[in-house]
Amino acid sequence: MALQVASRKQHGNGRFNVNLPTILDPGIECRVPGANNSYSLIYTFNRPVSSADGASLTQGSGNQPTVTVGPNENQLTVSLSGLATTPQHLVVALNGIHDTQGNTLTGMSSRLDVLGPDRAEQRRIIERLIESITTHQAQRQTVVLHDGVRNLLRHPEFVEVARLEELMELLEQGAKLATILQQVAFEKDVEIIIGRENTSSGLRECSLVLTTYKMAERVRGTIGVIGPTRMHYGQVVARVRLVSHATSDVLAHLGN
Repeated sequence: MALQVASRKQHGNGRFNVNLPTILDPGIECRVPGANNSYSLIYTFNRPVSSADGASLTQGSGNQPTVTVGPNENQLTVSLSGLATTPQHLVVALNGIHDTQGNTLTGMSSRLDVLGPDRAEQRRIIERLIESITTHQAQRQTVVLHDGVRNLLRHPEFVEVARLEELMELLEQGAKLATILQQVAFEKDVEIIIGRENTSSGLRECSLVLTTYKMAERVRGTIGVIGPTRMHYGQVVARVRLVSHATSDVLAHLGN
């Protein structure tokens, strides 16, 4: 069985790993990819291995992965390349793993969110978010902040004026939207609420992708995206998760 899966990248004279879980929440590969939008995944096993039948992307866009033995005798390297330049959620399946004793091990999958080579937009979002949070954190009441409403106009779902007005009214009524967000259980690190799963009529034609951010190990607020139900969920989840983690990290340093 695999003891660990990691995304490995060279930094200067050293190689550094981002560990990737095989179940539950994916790891986040926030580093710039290599040539041809590539990453290397290292699978470490509890015994020497000799080969694998192959690897595949069961979710995400990119070239067919390749598998090689190494760098150590109990490791396999899966090379990913040609990945999409936009953020996406990847699921990489490794099949037919053979050890040096002739045994075939159970296939397994690893999961990671990648951001692609252009992270300027993510940095801009995080900077604006931190500025807003630090400006309003002294207030005792709940504050709802939103941005980018004009982007909704690019989607045909919001061409109808009445539908857009209903959504705009909800966004402008911060208390009502805050109540909706406070009702989300957050049983997972990212919650997705689609269409008529929303309790508010103003959100019935929308999807919400939501997560939380922390300060001093306490949940301090909610970060999310509102968009059409046909949104690219893999990309949005990756971005929301990244912004949440980055925001929590910055706020932790500010609190020290």
